[in-house]
Amino acid sequence: MAQDPQIVEREKRSGGCRFLRAFYAPRQLFEELADKPSFLAMALALTAINLVLVVVALPKLQALTLHMFEQNPPPVPPEELERVRALLPKQVAIGGVASGVLFPWVIWLLVALALKIYAAFSTKEAPYRTLFAVAVFGYLPVFLGSIIAYVLILALPVQSLPHVTLSLAAFLPQQKTLLYNFLAQCNPFTWWSLVLWGLGGAVAMRTKPSGPVLYMFGLWLLVALLLAALGTLSPGAA
Repeated sequence: MAQDPQIVEREKRSGGCRFLRAFYAPRQLFEELADKPSFLAMALALTAINLVLVVVALPKLQALTLHMFEQNPPPVPPEELERVRALLPKQVAIGGVASGVLFPWVIWLLVALALKIYAAFSTKEAPYRTLFAVAVFGYLPVFLGSIIAYVLILALPVQSLPHVTLSLAAFLPQQKTLLYNFLAQCNPFTWWSLVLWGLGGAVAMRTKPSGPVLYMFGLWLLVALLLAALGTLSPGAA
């Protein structure tokens, strides 16, 4: 199928600027993705950068885990306690690397699936590949927030890290309440991505953005309330 000459020309001029256009010209970007849903290079780049960030921050994350373990040791015999303590750095390393690689892909799959379900119920046509591309590029604000979080992890002392958050919970003292745990889910970078995912889905479905955007925020609200309730009811919640 022949491409729109204007889109081809824009791609030639922009080259690798899709990353930046996700922030200042998202609609134009999503229109290009709807015509040519290429996302693999960006997905692999984000995965690689995320993995590097995890590896760089790993010593700090291991120190934080040991600090929290020593502050609240589990009720086990001393010999078992020492064995668990010795295994923690290795477990943090394995878990950190695995989550650094897999977490973005899980989010992309779930977002693309959510948009596909919306398209099915609204009788709109949108290929899953296109919606996956929307999920990848719409993830960039969340990725930006992750970079800021890793910078804070590297810059601050271990004792301060449990209280560091980019969410609205930063305005309250840490507490075990439903309000605090809900505000902990209220991250402006997540909201930014929700808007982009809704906008990208709307462009792919050739519909108004209000429906998909409200749909994505509705799903987020359900998940945020569930996580807040679980955090409040959990015995280990702070």
